[in-house]
Amino acid sequence: MLDVLILGAGASGLGAAGELKRAGSKFEIWEARDRPGGRIRTVSRGGIPVELGAEFIHGHPREFLARLDALRLRWIELPDLHYEKSGRRFKPARFWPKLVHALSGLAVPRTGDRSFLEALRSSRISGDAQRLALSFVQGFQAAEAAKISGREMKDDARAFRDPDARRLSKPISGYGSFVEALAGPVRPELRLNRQVFRVDWRRGRVEIQARSPDGRFYRARARRLIVTLPIGVLQSGLETGVRFSPPLSAHVRALEKFEMGHVVKLTLRFRSRFWAARLPGPLGLAHFPELAFHTWWGSAPLGDPVLVAWCGGDPAHGLEVLGESARIERALADLASGFGVPLALARRELIGVDQHDWSRDRFALGAYSYLRTGGSGAREALARSAESTVYFAGEALHAEKNGTVDGAWENGIRVARRVLRGLRTCVSRDTARFSSAKKLSTAEDRHSIP
Repeated sequence: MLDVLILGAGASGLGAAGELKRAGSKFEIWEARDRPGGRIRTVSRGGIPVELGAEFIHGHPREFLARLDALRLRWIELPDLHYEKSGRRFKPARFWPKLVHALSGLAVPRTGDRSFLEALRSSRISGDAQRLALSFVQGFQAAEAAKISGREMKDDARAFRDPDARRLSKPISGYGSFVEALAGPVRPELRLNRQVFRVDWRRGRVEIQARSPDGRFYRARARRLIVTLPIGVLQSGLETGVRFSPPLSAHVRALEKFEMGHVVKLTLRFRSRFWAARLPGPLGLAHFPELAFHTWWGSAPLGDPVLVAWCGGDPAHGLEVLGESARIERALADLASGFGVPLALARRELIGVDQHDWSRDRFALGAYSYLRTGGSGAREALARSAESTVYFAGEALHAEKNGTVDGAWENGIRVARRVLRGLRTCVSRDTARFSSAKKLSTAEDRHSIP
């Protein structure tokens, strides 16, 4: 029997696996996809790493950056330059001060909660500040304004007062290199193409069942289980979800307080950086709240002829129903309108486009998570183990870094350490019981000697 089974080989599952490996634990990772990484997926296009999923390092997570350094994976900090249109010209936007002011002004009751949209409409925030806050919630959080917790967003205002929280970096070779570095040492324990559909458990014992795409059946047993599947999959039905027996009722109630954010992201590759002449400096992020693709960024300071078109939250649903070619045409039209360049030039310079629909990806069912209105305490509830046997981990459970790779990785490590402490405690108790029983048996044997 294994010590630990891990469901999901994303950043969280790989983080947990690395910790178990270093501790000498006997474990396996079961992953439904044919690759590790989960919502991280990097492809190379002419030597340029293109991120179909996670891309940025948010803030300045020292432990995570130290890990990248230890793995000899170079990372680079991006310029904190935000642009907005003023007539036909671009101007630097006072993005963070305006955003902090807007989020701080949300009308949230002292006790209880209300949706971000209600808190925004009930506030005295100016029209421009309201538009900025709404754009941030939809873009950065990938959230629907009527669903996300207003209290959660108001708390974010305090966090973003710290300049470190505003920093943005990225691995130069892409997050795929990070996945490979984490997966390398645990390859012997990694089991791909195994979609788990059932977990039977009792205190100190779990049994999981899985199927492969070719119909083969798998079963495994362990003393502990760490579940790192995305929130969307945990909330889904039997097609992609996992059935727990007996049911985890408290965890199901906690899951109902979460929502998966939806994103449409296109990476457009061009022959040249023809848009650069329109900007007063290197492109950090350009904000066009009135366009379908409301946020754009480039590869600065690397200088590759690449633009990313991003749409999150409520507006993303309108783009998700379009076909791929229609989404590309919309992105090119928004590029021409937003940057003030000829549409014909954008079409002529375009080399290729990469995109991945995470909302329809049955092993993700969304981009990343956020708390619904009234969701206070849901993370803590989901993080509680079931009888010190079934544990949950992932980006959704990190209070300060939800929706990030480093948050998922860090949470996986934390949960693995909890599991290891529990296993050691059990071993100590068993040893103590064995020792006590042995002494009693010896005493009885001596007493029975004539």
